[in-house]
Amino acid sequence: MPYKLGSLPSEQATQAEIADYLEVQCLLSGDGFYSIVEAAEDSGLVEEEDIVDSPEVDVYNGYADALLQIDIRNQYNGDRYPFEGGKKNIALKEGVSEYYKTIYTFLLLATRWKMDADRIVGNIDGTLLFERLCKEVLLNYFGPKSKGLVFGTGSEDKGGFKLKVENMLHSFSEKGYFFRSPDGDRHHQKDGKIDLVAFIPFNDSRKGHFIAFGQCKTGTTWRDKLGQLNPNNFCRLYIQPPLSFIPICIYMVCEACEDEWEELSVKSSGILFDRTRIMDNLPDKMDPAIYNDIVTWVTGIKQKFVST
Repeated sequence: MPYKLGSLPSEQATQAEIADYLEVQCLLSGDGFYSIVEAAEDSGLVEEEDIVDSPEVDVYNGYADALLQIDIRNQYNGDRYPFEGGKKNIALKEGVSEYYKTIYTFLLLATRWKMDADRIVGNIDGTLLFERLCKEVLLNYFGPKSKGLVFGTGSEDKGGFKLKVENMLHSFSEKGYFFRSPDGDRHHQKDGKIDLVAFIPFNDSRKGHFIAFGQCKTGTTWRDKLGQLNPNNFCRLYIQPPLSFIPICIYMVCEACEDEWEELSVKSSGILFDRTRIMDNLPDKMDPAIYNDIVTWVTGIKQKFVST
C-alpha cells in the first residue's frame, strides 16, 4: 500500500515514498525541521535516540537513504525546491519563494492525499486543478509561441465531446479538418483519454505543425495508465482527414519518480513529466486564478490533515 498522509511508509516503501514522508513531516512541523531520529521513533522502530546511534542496530528503515532522494531533488530544482537535507534531518530551505514552495506543496499533497475519495476542498477539485497547472507548465516548456487548452474533465467547454474536438481543431488554425463520428459510435465518449492539448502553430494556416496530447494524473495509482494514450488512434477515429502530424504523448504526474525513472519513461511511450520536471518547467508566474485556487486547496488539505 503506497504511503498516504496520516499513515507511515510500509516496509516495502520506495525511497521516493519515504522522501515524500520526510517532506510532509517537515512541512507540517512547527519549526520546519524533521530528523530521521524522529522518523525512527514515530515508526516504532526505536524508543531512545542512543539506540538509533548504535552501529549494531539497523534502524531508520531507509530513512537515511531517503535523504539521498532529497539531495537529488535539490540538485534538479535548486532554488525552486523548498527542502534541504542534512546528515540526519530534513529542513525547510531559506530563500525559496512562497510561490515555489506553494506549488511544490500542492504537488506533494496531491500525490499523498486521498485523491480518489477526498480531492475536493473548498469546492476546488484538486485533480482538475492539476490539469490547469499542467497547461501552464507545458506552455512554458514549449515556448512563447505555444498555445494550449484543457481538454479533459476540467475543460471549460461543457458542450460535449464533439464540440470539444471542433473547438480544438478551430484552435489549431489549420484549414480543412473536421470532426468525424466513428461508425457505431453511441456518443458516450468524454475526452478520448486526453486531458491536455498543446501546440505550436504557424501563421500560414497550412497543415502540419507540432501538437502534443497529454494526460495528467494525481495520486499514486497511475502507473498502469502509462501507454494508454494513443494519438494516432484518436486522430483516425475522430478527425477527418487524420492530422498530418501525429501528436506526441505527454504524461504529467504529481509524484516524484527518480527511483523508477528508467522503467516508467520507457513504458510511457512519450515524454514523462514527474514532480521535479514540473517544477523545473514551472513559469515564474501564472494565471492568478490558478495560483489562488492552489493556495486555497493546499490550505484546506493541511487543515484536513491536522484535524484527522
